[in-house]
This record gives sequence, C-alpha cells and structure tokens, in this order.
Amino acid sequence: MIELDIEQFMTNGYLILRGAISPEELEPLRESAETAVRRCFPEGIPEGMFQPLVRNFNEVIDEETANLVEMFMHEATFGVASRLMPDAKAVAPAGMFLMCNPVQEHGPWFWHRDINPETKGPLVGLQQDMLANGPVYLHFNIALYDDDVYWVVPGSHRRVNTDEENRQLLAVPHGYAHGQQPQGEKRHEPLPNSISSDLKAGDLIVNHLELLHWASDYGTKLRRTFHIGYRSFGGPSFFYEGYSPKPAFGKYLSPASQAVLAQCAELYDEELDQIEAGLRAVLARDSAALIPALAELHPGETGRFMGLIHVSKDSQQMHQGVNPQLAERFTADDIETLWQRFVPLDEALQGDAPDDTPAFQVRAPSRYQLNEMPDYGIEDFVASWAQPSAISGERLIGDSASCASK
Repeated sequence: MIELDIEQFMTNGYLILRGAISPEELEPLRESAETAVRRCFPEGIPEGMFQPLVRNFNEVIDEETANLVEMFMHEATFGVASRLMPDAKAVAPAGMFLMCNPVQEHGPWFWHRDINPETKGPLVGLQQDMLANGPVYLHFNIALYDDDVYWVVPGSHRRVNTDEENRQLLAVPHGYAHGQQPQGEKRHEPLPNSISSDLKAGDLIVNHLELLHWASDYGTKLRRTFHIGYRSFGGPSFFYEGYSPKPAFGKYLSPASQAVLAQCAELYDEELDQIEAGLRAVLARDSAALIPALAELHPGETGRFMGLIHVSKDSQQMHQGVNPQLAERFTADDIETLWQRFVPLDEALQGDAPDDTPAFQVRAPSRYQLNEMPDYGIEDFVASWAQPSAISGERLIGDSASCASK
C-alpha cells in the first residue's frame, strides 16, 4: 500500500507521491495517450492553443485506450483519494482530462485556487468546512513524462491571500489576474514561499481545491499529464458537483471498475433525492422538514450553512437553465419560486462593492464576496420566508427556533 502522510496533507494542502505509477505501467499509458491525442486533434494541435486538452474521453476511449481510464481506478489515484476522504461512502472520478504541451511558447498561466466563489460560496466558509469535516473534492496531476510546470504555495488552502500575494497578483494586467488570456508582457512569477512540484515520470501530486497553485510555463517541452478530480459521496460535508453517472466509455472497463461506477451512480441518485427533499422543504416553507434535510446532506454540524449555500447555488443554476439532472425534477414554476426564496440568501452573499480579490476562477470583479462569509445563517434564511418581499402573506410551517445556527 502507498504510504500517505495525511497530517502533512491537511497541513500543507498537497502530497507528492514519487513513483506512484511504475515504469512498466508508463509505456502502455504513453502509447494510449498518443492515440487519444491523435483522435482528439486529427489535424494536429492548433498553433494558437495555449493549453491543449483531451477532454471528452467518450470520444477517444475504446478497447485500445481503455487503460487510460482504468488508471483513474488505480491504487495511486482512486485508492489514495478514498484514503484521503475516509468518511465518504465512496469517491468517484468526476472530472478528467489529459494536459498536453502547445506547439508554440505561451509562457505562464495565472496563480489561482480551483474555486469560483460565485458558484460555490466564499473561500473562508469552504475552508472552515474543509478543516472541520475533511476534503470533499481533490485534484490529481499524474505525469507520464517529467513535468515541472505545477507550483504550489504550501498551507495556502487554510487561509486567504496575504497582502503581499495580492499586491503581486494584481500587478499583472487586470484580466490576467482573474483568469483571462494575458495581454502584454507582464507575467506571473513565483509567489513567496511557493515551490515547484517537479514531477518526474510516474510521479503525482494531489491537492486541495483551496490551495494556491500555478502553471509556470505552457512551453513546447513534451507534456502528457493527467488531471483528475475525485469527489466524495455521503461524507460529512455536502459540496455539489455535477456528475456523469453512466459514461459511454464504461463498457470498455473491467468488471471491478464498472462496479465502482455503478455504485457511484446509485449514490448520485441518492444525493439528488436529498437535494430535492431540501428544495421541496423550501418550496413549502417548511423549516421542520428543511433542518433534517440539511443535516442529511451535510451531517457535519460545523459548516452546515455552507451546505445551504450549495443548495442555493443549485437553485440558481436551475434558474439559469443549467443543471438539467436536478431541474427535470421540478416544474418551471417551481424553479422560479425556489429562486425567489433564495434571493435573500444570495443578496447576503453579495458585497456593497465589487470584489477584486485575485486568484479565483472568476473572470472579472465580482458582485459576490469572494473571501468572507456574511453575517447570516440558516435561521435568517428561514425568517426571510415571512417577509412580504419574499412571500405573499403565506404563513411559515414549522418552528424557526429549531433551526441550526450559522
């Protein structure tokens, strides 16, 4: 079994596992990776593409290349993710792509955390939830060739940006600091106390979403590095992330891997049932049903308000015409009414002025508070149902005094 220092992982926010993929496994993976690249880019990688990605595995995986997806069930990936999220009923590969080198030099990308507070809630709330209940989503980079692109700032997953980091990040052209294509000559550089992962072929790095990290150089050196996200099901925290429960490539996998995907599909259906129960309690303005529904979604008492924020974001996505797997469970009128119920909470998450904090997956100054949690909680949300602006005179069902605190 691969040795893991879980205390170091929680302290530093990442682990580097040297030689996680054996030399005997590497060569067939490299061959399949090249086949996948040719299928994805039959005319070659376009010159203007700064980070070529093989994304749609349903289009490139067959019997010949199935070993690429089987690697997502490897002891060093799936096994490690399961051990780093031990309280989950199961973990599942939820996002995967193959990162390739461009055909032209494009230089560095931007320092960021793999978080968009506009869709996931404020950083501080996410950090508090993670520190109390453990991670719910992890990212892996697995190098098929030597790869020194990826840098991290140890410990940054436990805090907001320092003033020094913000000054350095905001010194680049504004759009670049928020994830847009760089304009001009100014580029990001190593942050104070940052280190290179310096992966050798077969090494991997696994890190928290909240960790500051950086792609230091999108250059022409050969790069074939897998990026995989693993999400948890049924753990102490709720962090909704869309999931494709029945990928087309599943038929090419081993029986053991197919069994894992089948279990995760069942757990995803259970999760959707739990979200629906919470949303229907909101529709009914039934606090007596909402509180246990939230407790089932987010068993950890600390951070449960973050669970409600995630449910509000689910409602927002349905209102915006996305999240079809959840939206199909509600009528159009239900979706509109739900969003109106959540508007007071959404407004509480917004600031008095646009938030310009860099290093998030936000492409412009945001109307949302990117770092700080609002002075608002579950009780306030329930109380908002009784306000004339939120509802039209209907009475609240249940006793709001029974609500959990924020």
